[in-house]
Amino acid sequence: MKVVQTVFTGNCWRSGEDNVDQRVEVALIDDEGLDVMSVGFSEGEPEDMTLNRDLNDAYSIADLVEKVYELGRGGVVVTFESNTEEY
Repeated sequence: MKVVQTVFTGNCWRSGEDNVDQRVEVALIDDEGLDVMSVGFSEGEPEDMTLNRDLNDAYSIADLVEKVYELGRGGVVVTFESNTEEY
C-alpha cells in the first residue's frame, strides 16, 4: 500500500505566474495500483472552494487518515510518494 500525494501546478490567471500549485490530491493506492480512497483540494476564491461546494469531501480526510492508521497498526507497510504534474 502507498499514499500518493500529487501536486498539480499551472499558470495563475491572476498573477500570470507559472508553476503555481493549483490542486493537491492525496490517494491511498493498493498493491495492484487501484485507488482505495482519495481526497483532493483546489485553490481559488473562498466561494469556489472545491472540497466540493458543500465541503462534504472534508469527511474523506478523516476517513483516509483513519484507514492508513489502521493499516499501519495491523502491520501493513504503507509508503509515501509525492509527485508534481502540470495541470
